[in-house]
Amino acid sequence: MDFQEAMGWVEEDHVFPKEPGAFHSKRFDWLLRETGLALDLRSVPLAVVAGSCGKASTARFLAHIAARAGLRVVLGTKPPLQETPEGNLERYQVSGPGGFRWLSPEEFRERVAELRPAVTRLHLEKPELGLPAPYELRAWILARTAVVQGAGLAVVEANMGLRLDPAGALPAPEVTLLTPVGTDHGALLKPPEGYRPELGERSGPFWHKVGGVHPDSPLVVGRQDPGVQAALPRADRLFGQHFDYFEARCTLSGSQAFLRLGGEVRPIRLITPGAFQLENAAHAAAAADVLHSRGLLPGLREAFWTAVQEGLAVTETPGRMQVLARRPAVILAVATSPEKLEGLLASLDHLLPASGRLYVCATFLDRIHRLSEAVRTVLAFPRTRQLLVTRFLDDEVNRDLNPETLGGLERIEPVATPREAMDRALKEAGAEDLILLLGNGMAAALASGALTIPVAPAARCGPCHPPDPGDR
Repeated sequence: MDFQEAMGWVEEDHVFPKEPGAFHSKRFDWLLRETGLALDLRSVPLAVVAGSCGKASTARFLAHIAARAGLRVVLGTKPPLQETPEGNLERYQVSGPGGFRWLSPEEFRERVAELRPAVTRLHLEKPELGLPAPYELRAWILARTAVVQGAGLAVVEANMGLRLDPAGALPAPEVTLLTPVGTDHGALLKPPEGYRPELGERSGPFWHKVGGVHPDSPLVVGRQDPGVQAALPRADRLFGQHFDYFEARCTLSGSQAFLRLGGEVRPIRLITPGAFQLENAAHAAAAADVLHSRGLLPGLREAFWTAVQEGLAVTETPGRMQVLARRPAVILAVATSPEKLEGLLASLDHLLPASGRLYVCATFLDRIHRLSEAVRTVLAFPRTRQLLVTRFLDDEVNRDLNPETLGGLERIEPVATPREAMDRALKEAGAEDLILLLGNGMAAALASGALTIPVAPAARCGPCHPPDPGDR
């Protein structure tokens, strides 16, 4: 089996469960036990990042802090920017002297060769459990990679939930991070009948994500909706109480602020713009503080703070508020859920000058949840001048896109391709405006060359230099 076949076996030959009863961790638990991985993982410290918003960025920040502290780190995030055979390797990353690298095709092929016999046995011996889903196979490959690499820390981004997720079947994490709990995947993440009706649409995600936290794992909680925060059964460290940031300044070159962990304060700088990325960075630093207190990050306190500052300063977040060009500014953001868009747009509001307008070029994929609400969120942003959409879901969604339910429909313009959307935006946008490339489809078009950015590339802010005072 070559690499292409191995990736096809994981991503195409296995399918996402269609029935609610097929969502469980029994298959993954069986695979862990029967392959001996459950025992092997006891030697690998784990950090699990759960929640709805900012998981991938927060996981990246934590992984880079740990790597700067001297640990060998294995990092698993999702989804990749490119869901192609090669692009899917982004799901499995390993730290090294030159930074983080993706798993090589040969390494991936070896992991699949190890896993396939166990999946065959699962089907023959436990047919009642059903065949594993792609996300379960990915989780096994990531866990096995952590063991093979002798990782000093594995940072794992949970799937949609946690209670029934492969990440919830792993040994007790050394720390669990809970990012904001939203309403994403509410149709799949159902709660028991009558469970916390006061949380409304968040009751299901809350039951799955918060209810899946291992009781023996320290829990570090990021900023939450007030109702969610009030319902939390526990929080070892909580944003706004035990850690936060202040005096933030965000520009296209990056962000800077003062970070507070307990009674200690240090300046931090990021090469990623946006206040929500400062929140993610603070959350990751608080989790690193837990790891340091448990003796898992080496060094004295000053060495810890150096690792935090240097790790945050070099962390890149591809496709998540990624600056591609200036004047007009062009930013790529793949997340399209309403909750994520609200944070994204709030950050863009601080980056735009007073006269700046926003042009949104969006490609929505078929799996986008609550598309009409996402469109409403974009149109409700006061700076939005035009929304150029290359694809809607289906006739049902098209029927929902009407002036009575949305408002501002005259600012929506359907276009055929990402290239056409970009050309239209560039024709209208001035030097002080901002063009937002929204959705995985835009990232795919950039990678394939179907879309290029015909303006000057964005300058990079180095890890030791603050954003220029005159920058916006």
